[in-house]
Amino acid sequence: LIQEIKNAHAGPQHALTTLRIGAILEGIGIGEIPRFILLAHDKLTPVEQEACFRPLLERWLKADPAAAMDFVLHDFPIREGSFGQRTGLLGRLFDSWTPVDLGMAKAWLLSNWEAPGMTEIFVMNPLRHQLSVDVVDKLLYDGGREAAIGFARQLPEGAARKLVMHAIAGSDPYSSACMNLPMEEVLALYRALLAMPEKDLGRDTAALLWKNLRERRTEGLAGMEESMNPAERFEASLATLLVRRTATVREPTPGGGYIQRSEPLDGVAVGRDAAIEAGLAIGMARSEIVAVMTELVMNNMPHEQTLEWVDKYSEEADLDALLIRKVSQLGKGDDSGY
Repeated sequence: LIQEIKNAHAGPQHALTTLRIGAILEGIGIGEIPRFILLAHDKLTPVEQEACFRPLLERWLKADPAAAMDFVLHDFPIREGSFGQRTGLLGRLFDSWTPVDLGMAKAWLLSNWEAPGMTEIFVMNPLRHQLSVDVVDKLLYDGGREAAIGFARQLPEGAARKLVMHAIAGSDPYSSACMNLPMEEVLALYRALLAMPEKDLGRDTAALLWKNLRERRTEGLAGMEESMNPAERFEASLATLLVRRTATVREPTPGGGYIQRSEPLDGVAVGRDAAIEAGLAIGMARSEIVAVMTELVMNNMPHEQTLEWVDKYSEEADLDALLIRKVSQLGKGDDSGY
């Protein structure tokens, strides 16, 4: 089989080559796939491996997904100079698995969380973090906002929880669900975040969601804001502090898509007065509003801007308790802020 594969790859590479390789691979049964990969790994070039291993593993994935994933994670041979091959395979296989059986894929991810291969970098993050983003994105596309938030909350690591919550809010470059949901579902997601038991995490994530909407998707935003109750509107006005650009118009492109144009926006200038007004409307004291704004600034803005803010508003509210609490969290695994 190995010699047949090499012969098929010896000539020019085209669609017929793929068909020939596919016909050769059909002679390998599901139960023979792991043995074949282990025997062939050192005898095939990286190009030949890509042509053979991926279709074999995808066929195995359809028959027994957990076994296929376990093999790649624990037993797939790592060749010197082929860094990233295992993580790339796992990422692609997992992405194929989640639309078919998201529940089983999610359970597999959590049960293998501590496996050494799960900490290798895939794209930009440890593999287990990136696979977690894949899970929540599909949950959101399926309307499972509560399930997405619940999954993020059960992750056993603070950095993973933070990354996944950012993905729910649309801040991860490899997540797109919340920016494509109908506005009524986005509002429901916003409310679910504010209702989280972890109040700080929920409030920060809701703020990021509103920020991303203001910067990238303004259509329907006014209607969403009108549907909010006064407390929710206060949270939205707080989030405006984080906005740096605002979406303006969508320009169509020849291929049927569009380009979203935007322009700079000073969110602090726009959001500060709006937040104070909205906070006063729900019965908050001005000093309490300033303290809430300060914590949001500390969790989400660069240190220089944070220090400028604290210096400017330290006389309007007692910020000492907040500052002491933030300093006490440093070095204790807290991933939430300054």
